[in-house]
Amino acid sequence: MRTILPVVAAIVAISLAVPLSANAQAAPDRSGVEASIGSNIKVTTQDGRVQTGRLVLTSLADMTLVDGGRQFRVPFAEIRQVERRSGNVPKSTLIGLGIGLGVGAVALATGGCTEDAGTFAMECVGFFTGIGAGAGALTGVMLRRSTVVYRSSSRPVLTLAPVLSGHRAGLFGTWRW
Repeated sequence: MRTILPVVAAIVAISLAVPLSANAQAAPDRSGVEASIGSNIKVTTQDGRVQTGRLVLTSLADMTLVDGGRQFRVPFAEIRQVERRSGNVPKSTLIGLGIGLGVGAVALATGGCTEDAGTFAMECVGFFTGIGAGAGALTGVMLRRSTVVYRSSSRPVLTLAPVLSGHRAGLFGTWRW
């Protein structure tokens, strides 16, 4: 009985010295995520998986994404990082296509696309439209960027608990990261 008392005292002292778990800490700032509702985001989870989609809803516990008609939830406890993706390549391509079509129409109306120059009208308009679409797509790719709006503040946590039985005493530990 005399040997158990120091062991129990040591176990209790170690248990009290261990830092509190991550759940007891202050919640991280999620205002950047809430401001990104409606944007395309990329979510990296704690296990390294990457999910992308449009953010439609956030709550205290999770966020809801839509990707191709499929809706799914990602709990904040599993999230390592959230990035807002800006720049839309299809939209930039359509804008460039419209500008190229306009330039082609102006060239057709001013006589830049005549048969005297050895070109046909539709080929000339198609040429300018293709150049405009390509320039728009290239611009969209160059302007595409990601901004980190949330990063988990989770750090590795060691949790120890005393284990006592009629014949043994010890510690049970859990390491979470």
